[in-house]
Amino acid sequence: MPAKTNRVLKKIQLCRLTFSQICLIPLVDDHNPSHILDKIGKERKKPTLLLISKHFSCNPLPILSLPSNQVTLLVLEIVLLGHTLDDSLLTTAVLSNAIHDSLLTNFGEHGLASSLPSLQVKYVNGATGLCVVRCSREQYRTIWASITFITHLHNVPVLFNLLNLSGSIRACRKAALLNDTRKLKQLKLVCGTSMTTEQLELAESMLTRLPLLEL
Repeated sequence: MPAKTNRVLKKIQLCRLTFSQICLIPLVDDHNPSHILDKIGKERKKPTLLLISKHFSCNPLPILSLPSNQVTLLVLEIVLLGHTLDDSLLTTAVLSNAIHDSLLTNFGEHGLASSLPSLQVKYVNGATGLCVVRCSREQYRTIWASITFITHLHNVPVLFNLLNLSGSIRACRKAALLNDTRKLKQLKLVCGTSMTTEQLELAESMLTRLPLLEL
């Protein structure tokens, strides 16, 4: 294999794509491997476009460890419209996937890629509908907007209320614990008979995790 062709192929192989995609790579005069041009039947002086389609395995990106002064924490309430709260529906994985889809739909691949390294769902209580989302200070408006645009979780209509926005983990713990405790008391009064013992125990056990919440 010619040395020039080998260098070009190595450069293409080193490109790490997050998603399966089809892309057009322009090859200008100095970078056109001669055997590719001959195959395509083009003259050497004309630029060529290579249509490449390849599937890459989507490994989860590592979550960045940011300094405390560069982190924003959002405490949100999830409201299911016309449905009762379900701990099997409101999970960390479900919420994370919904935020990723909303970022991709509303802000494109650039918005998703710039938000993913710092984005993490830190806490979800399926019984009370409370969740805590961590992101970088630079991206919090994008994350907040993308969460607002989420209208369904598994075909169940939902809406999100922002309860607290803070850059301090201590203030976030305090706000989350206050709202989660208040919501749990309301559920016991209003839905005490309809909630199972397992759901109440799960909701109370989730409360014990809030004081241990870290960045």
